[in-house]
Amino acid sequence: MSPGDRVFHPIFGHGTIQRVQGRMTEVQFDDHAPTFRMTQADLVPVEAPELALPPMHPDDAVQALEALRLGVVPATAAAAMTVRRDNQIDAIHGLLGCGSGLRVVRGPYGSGKTHMLEVGSAEALAANWLVATATFDPQDISPSHPIRIYGALIRGLRYPSGEVGSGLLPLLEKIPADADHLVGTRSHRWLSAALFAVHNAPDLVYRVLDLIEGQAPLEAHTQVYQALRQRGYRGPKLYMLRDVRTIGQIVAYLLGGIASWAKEAGYQGLFLVLDEAEFVDRLGSADRLLAKHMLSFLAMATLPEDKLAFDPEDLHRGGHEVHRRIPVRFTDDQPLAAITAFTPNPAIDEVLSQILKDDSPIELDVLGHSAAEELADRVLALVRIAHPHVDPPSTDRRVIRQIVGHLARRHELESTRDIAKVIVTLWDLYRLRGPEVALHAARS
Repeated sequence: MSPGDRVFHPIFGHGTIQRVQGRMTEVQFDDHAPTFRMTQADLVPVEAPELALPPMHPDDAVQALEALRLGVVPATAAAAMTVRRDNQIDAIHGLLGCGSGLRVVRGPYGSGKTHMLEVGSAEALAANWLVATATFDPQDISPSHPIRIYGALIRGLRYPSGEVGSGLLPLLEKIPADADHLVGTRSHRWLSAALFAVHNAPDLVYRVLDLIEGQAPLEAHTQVYQALRQRGYRGPKLYMLRDVRTIGQIVAYLLGGIASWAKEAGYQGLFLVLDEAEFVDRLGSADRLLAKHMLSFLAMATLPEDKLAFDPEDLHRGGHEVHRRIPVRFTDDQPLAAITAFTPNPAIDEVLSQILKDDSPIELDVLGHSAAEELADRVLALVRIAHPHVDPPSTDRRVIRQIVGHLARRHELESTRDIAKVIVTLWDLYRLRGPEVALHAARS
């Protein structure tokens, strides 16, 4: 037996040998924090299994490896590169199964919050949801600017068919431009105008879409509405979407309408993914209050009132009087779900407790060394799909597993992202420069 070998003990289960001294071994078991010293006679050697990933096209595997190499979550293989997160994935499935709701992912730096959000996105797309993603930024997409958030979400809208960057157009093409959607019970203050243009005024489509997707100049709404009226549009008057920081209710209404129409078009609904939400804590006091208002409106749009820790009547609604009269929810049963991520912080925890009655988050911890070793096996499986000629013997696999686990145990790799980058780099060396170069680099 040698360091890096996998072993089994009838009481402690599976583990990895850390050190060998004569007949004695030091073993780190998967389900126990301390290492144990014991004789080799107490252990049964276990060969690390050959890991097989779900069927994947080689081009997707190449794309996933490139993302890992750059420290980016691989959208095409997020779930396949996820280790020791079964409970968290079950929680996401529960959210999707409910058809609406709001969940918070919480974990320290390096625990894989962004990765888990991407897994949530992939699971939602696989379950036939539309997915809208935005990453908060204090300067550009601040959570204190509702329209900027909305614009980013629409720009990042993804469809189960794989379309990205097309905004609302593919959805609107599937909705009938009938009286119910244009002037009746299913009409929407903004979406109805775009629906009319898509089906009846194609030369106006992109002008209208720019307006309702939050991309048009402020003065454009009057000209667009007049042009629509000349073509026969008789639906709700088209209001401007000003970048006013107190109209979170307008964004909630827009997202609820998109979710409801998505359901009518054959999708499950709209799934919102908001990353880097810890930027809330970096805002000034006034902007932080506005961000809290925006998150409160999002909670109102995704949760029933009995799940809220505040009285909706206490929330300030901004804009003109016509804006303030627009409801937060497009329909009572709108299929709108959201997930967001935070780094543990007392100030943020306090904000969440004031918004959510049940604010129990989806907790993440930093992966340990055994999980890093499992990730090494998963990356190798990805390498084999992308480059079928790579077929390292078990001894080489064991060395790379051992080195990666050693670095993770000594906290020389600060995050799951760093672990994945090192693994991909080592297998790149192995593939391009040969085993000797790669294993020398791993040992050094």
